[in-house]
Amino acid sequence: MPDLRINWLSNSPNAATGYANQTRIFTPRIRDLGYPLCISAFYGVEGGSWDWNGIPLFPKGYDGYGNDIIPTHSARFFGGDPKAGLLLTLLDVWVLQPAALQMVNAAHWLPIDHDPVPPLVVKTLREGQGYPIAFSRFGLQKLREAGFPETLYVPHGAETQTFRPLDRPAVRARLGMDADWFIVGMVAANKGSAGHDRKSFGEAFDAFGQFLRSRQPTDPKCLLYVHSEVQGIYSGHNLPDLARGAGIPPDNIAYANQYEYLMGYPDEAMATLYNAFDVLLAPSQGEGFGIPILESQSCGTPVIVTDFSAMSELCGVGWKVGGQRRWTGQRSWQMVPDVAQVTEALELAYQSRHDRAAREHAAEWAQQYDADRVTREHWVPALEQLETWVKSRNRKAAYSPEFAAQAKALTEVKPPAPPPARSPFLDANPEPMEVGE
Repeated sequence: MPDLRINWLSNSPNAATGYANQTRIFTPRIRDLGYPLCISAFYGVEGGSWDWNGIPLFPKGYDGYGNDIIPTHSARFFGGDPKAGLLLTLLDVWVLQPAALQMVNAAHWLPIDHDPVPPLVVKTLREGQGYPIAFSRFGLQKLREAGFPETLYVPHGAETQTFRPLDRPAVRARLGMDADWFIVGMVAANKGSAGHDRKSFGEAFDAFGQFLRSRQPTDPKCLLYVHSEVQGIYSGHNLPDLARGAGIPPDNIAYANQYEYLMGYPDEAMATLYNAFDVLLAPSQGEGFGIPILESQSCGTPVIVTDFSAMSELCGVGWKVGGQRRWTGQRSWQMVPDVAQVTEALELAYQSRHDRAAREHAAEWAQQYDADRVTREHWVPALEQLETWVKSRNRKAAYSPEFAAQAKALTEVKPPAPPPARSPFLDANPEPMEVGE
């Protein structure tokens, strides 16, 4: 029987994000393996804690990523000692503060979407003394090249019983989509940072516009469906403006219902959408994994991706395009897809749109990432290794005067005004949390 408590730090499982998706999929499965588990949500929970499917769900503190409250949530759930269990993070690790991570035993299920691993990621892992877990083979290789030979590999997963092939004509009829149109789908967050269009909306729209013009006027029945926020509120693009600039007529592009997108489409609705597509267009500049790429193929829909980072290994059925390296604000490289190659891939997808065997193969290929299979083949051995690691670290630390002083400080009420690197919550005496076996 496992003897390890876990504080899972990520997005709330009720949020409409990729991290929330994986939190929603795997935390109940890990709990059901026998590991007492809570979720510390830096996004999606405010103002108090609550229960989600029998799992305690804690909010962030004053820091946007929970750095100020990580040790105290851990101490509360672990029975008073923040190092008595494992902090398991699912986020971009460079947002975390090493000073907070040193107060816990932390493992990081993290994305690597650059080559090489960005310097700040390396710095956080080293100074925070965390155990890295890559969720792509690309990430595993790059982390080991960066000096982390102990890195584990646990891929993301999908609920393949939900994301499965459906009757396409019936799906399109239900969605009001014409059965004979060639439908290209994009499922991507319209966000940016310092002008960085990581999802390559510009290149994707440009390529679709060129493909459309090559088909007109003989075959204008082509539609780009974009499942995203359209105004560019989070430093992204105004997508209707971009479509006009790319020469895409209004009749050849459609967008997700913005209210429903904000509230979050349920998995069943997303599976229906994927089944309506002839191809998923996902030529990102870098992906730590790429959940829509997996979900699309699980539904039998091939994909177009950039041949870079995790996308290379996730293209089971579809087309990979090359491009030009781009230096980013993380002081490392990603890849901008070549528009001409994306346009060519769209033409190949058009020619293959009735290939039923390819769609069947895509769904079969995706089964290796079925959530139950990922749990059984990857999470079970990884958690066993992490439990051994935590116990080994704690045995060594038990002889350390520094550890003894730190543990005492966490459970004593002290005068206010802690140093900035410490949490304001650490001066409160955390009550141990009772969790049934």
